[in-house]
This record gives sequence, C-alpha cells and structure tokens, in this order.
Amino acid sequence: MTGLVEHVENALFLRKFSVRFWGLIHVFGRNSMYWFRMEQSLERNSLVGTTIPNPQQLPQHLSSDEKHSWVSGKKVYVATTVEQQCIFGVSIAENTGEKSIIIRMI
Repeated sequence: MTGLVEHVENALFLRKFSVRFWGLIHVFGRNSMYWFRMEQSLERNSLVGTTIPNPQQLPQHLSSDEKHSWVSGKKVYVATTVEQQCIFGVSIAENTGEKSIIIRMI
C-alpha cells in the first residue's frame, strides 16, 4: 500500500494538468520522490484484479495469445488474455518459458 485514495487523488488529478512536484509538495506535503512513485504506481495493478475482484464473475471461455515486440532494443513477448471484445490482462515477458520473468504487468 502506498497511500489512501482520499489522501492522493487531488494531487494526482493536478498532475494531469502538469502541476510540478514542488507545487504538490507545497499544497499536500511529502516529497517529490513520494509523488513521483505515486504517479508511477498507477500502472502497477493487473487489469483482472482491478476490474473483476470476484473470480466467479470471470467468463468460462477465455482466449490467450502472444505478440512479439521490442522494448529498449530487446525482443519481448506480450501475452494477452481476452474474451470477446474485452481485454482481461496483458503482461510483457523476456521469453516464452513457463517460468518466464514478467517485465511488466499491465
């Protein structure tokens, strides 16, 4: 846990309008690294965990696929889980092995 919504939502809303970190510090306190990390952590959650908190609501028939892409000059694999026209999860991995290290889960 990095912070409660009621403590950070207004500051992160202002970041949408390019309010600098020193402005957030002046109004909301903390330090620039706190607000930087808070902004970066928005992409940390998996789509499945945030959109479907109850596993019983998941569809019975999911499809998965992988695409090849490049990140910083290195080939990566983008794994997706979908059902009809809904994307449930996307992960970027360095290889296609069963125990591959996930670079980023979106």
